[in-house]
Amino acid sequence: MKKKFMNASSKFIVILILSLITSLSYADKRISLLKIIGKVQISSDMKSWVDVKKPQKIENKTWLKTGKSGSVVLVLPDRTQTKVTRNSTLFLEKFGAPVEKLEELVKAKTVTVSKLMEIVPEGTVDPTPSLYNTTMYAMAALLVIAFFSNLLIRPVNSKHHVQNTHPGVLK
Repeated sequence: MKKKFMNASSKFIVILILSLITSLSYADKRISLLKIIGKVQISSDMKSWVDVKKPQKIENKTWLKTGKSGSVVLVLPDRTQTKVTRNSTLFLEKFGAPVEKLEELVKAKTVTVSKLMEIVPEGTVDPTPSLYNTTMYAMAALLVIAFFSNLLIRPVNSKHHVQNTHPGVLK
């Protein structure tokens, strides 16, 4: 009877771990474009631009450009929503470099989330509180696994206890 319980518990833990791994590995890394108003364009190389007319998903490193009256609501992979109302000229004015140099500016800590929040349109939700959501969910899952693992710990059966390991030593 006890063996069946341990086997069922072991199976439960394995299934829990596998489902956690698959849900994390198959998470959609694309960005959703919602509520498209006016002229909105996307490009993978910043040379050839394609007009966006209807909501769709784009790859993470796709460039996005809006016209003077254009706007689009983005849903990032961590489910943060951001409204884009202007093109990258704001970026150039604020940081003194084109968007193409973004990686270098981030490495030099010239561009930070708080500095970007200063130039986004009013009403844009700050993504900082949700940056570590995935990490915290993974940690919570590990705590659940640890809890069930601790439930499986049982005392060692007395038949496995070693008797009189040092016969010459007096107590």
